[in-house]
Amino acid sequence: MATIKSDTTTAAGVAPALSQIVVAVLAAIVPALSDNVLDGPEAINAVIIGLGAIGVWGVPILNVRYGRWTKVGVSVLTAGLVVLASALTDGVSATEWLQIILAGFGAVGIGVGPVKTARHAA
Repeated sequence: MATIKSDTTTAAGVAPALSQIVVAVLAAIVPALSDNVLDGPEAINAVIIGLGAIGVWGVPILNVRYGRWTKVGVSVLTAGLVVLASALTDGVSATEWLQIILAGFGAVGIGVGPVKTARHAA
């Protein structure tokens, strides 16, 4: 039976999670820069994106066979939850649109970036 070895030590192995962390930090900073306040819906979006970064980071640890697509799926789900949270609160504000765009960039970046999540050993 083949085993799957996690690759969490190389740049290609951790780059997707690091990019998602950068997106999470920007999603928390951008709304505060616009009006010097991080209100409830904006904070919820930042938390969702932060949890998405943790999810993307955790995929190699789980030794998932299709790690690249699992990372993309987690990131797309994160972006979708940001849109849903923004729509359900009080409508989508301009700063929430920026957060949605950042979450989308995170998903696209993980999907097109170089990713090396696992290798199969005999």
